[in-house]
Amino acid sequence: MDKDQAKDPERISIQTRSSKVHIGAFGRITSGPTTIVELLNNLPDILAARDLKQLVHDIIKARTDQKGIIMGLGGHVIKTGVAPYLIELMKQGFVSAIAMNGAAMIHDFEIVLMGHTSENVEQEIVKGHFGFTQETASTLNAFIVQAAAENLGLGEMMCRAFRTERFQNQDMSIIAQAGQHDIPLTIHVAIGTDVIHMHPECNGAALGQTSHYDFKRFCRYLGNLDGGGGYLNFGSAVIMPEVFLKALSLGRNQGCTFNDFFCANFDFIQHYRPTQSIINRPRLFGARTYSLTGHHEIMVPLLVSSVLELSQSQRKV
Repeated sequence: MDKDQAKDPERISIQTRSSKVHIGAFGRITSGPTTIVELLNNLPDILAARDLKQLVHDIIKARTDQKGIIMGLGGHVIKTGVAPYLIELMKQGFVSAIAMNGAAMIHDFEIVLMGHTSENVEQEIVKGHFGFTQETASTLNAFIVQAAAENLGLGEMMCRAFRTERFQNQDMSIIAQAGQHDIPLTIHVAIGTDVIHMHPECNGAALGQTSHYDFKRFCRYLGNLDGGGGYLNFGSAVIMPEVFLKALSLGRNQGCTFNDFFCANFDFIQHYRPTQSIINRPRLFGARTYSLTGHHEIMVPLLVSSVLELSQSQRKV
């Protein structure tokens, strides 16, 4: 057809066209001071803000219904200073179990021991000193050997050990507080990924035995997600997402239905493994999943404060 004879394109009215964004979903500004709950309610009902609101309600409902809420932690979460928020969530009964990688254990130990952590890698590695902190390696490796000798899991041992009088900062330690409040805690280690593995005291057999023991414990706790529970992955890009996926598969193999649960991944970058193992693959089970991107030092306080304040306000009604 000659271009001069081309028909005008068929057009439709915006009044009848479907639209994904409506003004009713826009955020709102209120005059004067506002509470966390008001801030949450006034966020746009769009994309990640809508997901955050729904996740907060899912967490509160899971606690109300006495379903499992498991936190998976990477090391960076400890380093960003959000332990007090997560500990308060634990104290208020919103956490049924905790799982962490070896880096989270190490940073938590240095906090409980000395009140500071996170060495300067760029400064120390060129000197051959990166990872060679004596107290961290000798103490933790001794605990690991002791755990193996007593047939304990790695998390069980650390919860007990971190609560001894020699450690002064127990109120800032997630591990010590898990022990204090009888919250099961497991630690999942990959050989060679943590600085304490470079030291002569490291016993690979003990490390493998105690971490594998914890994997079996974690699989049992995961069954509590069934019927409305949730798994929250904070800042672990590889280890905890993979542990979660294998535990999910084992649970289904052993007959757990995993009906009606939710998963959320919090990180400042959305990596491949969490996207697949925490977000995409749980959807095959019918899970509701939330992917929230942002700095831990902002997102964790926002989430926890929203959960605690909204839960309190609902109890008052």
